[in-house]
Amino acid sequence: PEIPVPAASAKTPWYKKVVSVLKLLVTNPRVILLGPAQCSFGFCVELMGLYVAVEVAKCSGDFGVDVMPYIPWMVTSIPALAAILQVPSGLLVKSLGNKAVVTMMCLGQAAFIAMGAICVFVSRDTLASWGVSIIVIFILQGIGRAAYEGANRATYANMFKKEDSSAAFASMTLFGGVASTIAYATFQNFLVPESTNTSTCIYAGKDVPNYDGVVMGWICLITGIVGIVFYILALIVDAKCKPKDEDDNSSQMPEACVEDGSRE
Repeated sequence: PEIPVPAASAKTPWYKKVVSVLKLLVTNPRVILLGPAQCSFGFCVELMGLYVAVEVAKCSGDFGVDVMPYIPWMVTSIPALAAILQVPSGLLVKSLGNKAVVTMMCLGQAAFIAMGAICVFVSRDTLASWGVSIIVIFILQGIGRAAYEGANRATYANMFKKEDSSAAFASMTLFGGVASTIAYATFQNFLVPESTNTSTCIYAGKDVPNYDGVVMGWICLITGIVGIVFYILALIVDAKCKPKDEDDNSSQMPEACVEDGSRE
């Protein structure tokens, strides 16, 4: 199936859009179940921007190769890789259908989980000593972003009927945006306590803040796991709410499926 982008009406007042999103959140459990996957993307973006691409990169010169000159290229590789991966992803979707969408979605969540795990179990100084090899984390982010922009949208397009698509896609942006905002406001306050801070590094004559990558990593790791579990639950709910064949009508569907605005 194609990955459509809903055509939101420019004449629709913003407050009506908000109401439609809130209504869908309350009446359709699939919206809530898909939420954690959107949140994992938002949290991982801030993990990359604050911890990996800044703190770890600035400390790299103290442990070997200074990767700061390469960071702009590494950051650019994230959207570039996400765009490149859309080509084989699209071909797989055309040949395998929804199975390819599910596989890519799970692969994207696995990439976010791996990013969190690396930051949890590998210390900042060790990561800094990786030098240009930290591009591995950027590649994981690129894989996750590819799934978020491709398979994720395809999932929403498949699960929600046309008249609910605008609200459904808006809820996707809502979950990701809220997670990004929370991460931006809180991650910079996660610092390693001075009593346990045994390592410092200097960049451009200034001490580099020792952000607690372990806490940030755990947040990404946990939301990634919850995201993939809830995504599978959303698939199960969606399968139960759809007619078994084209001859079925809404009266043969579970009552909750008819009320929550599933496709008929």
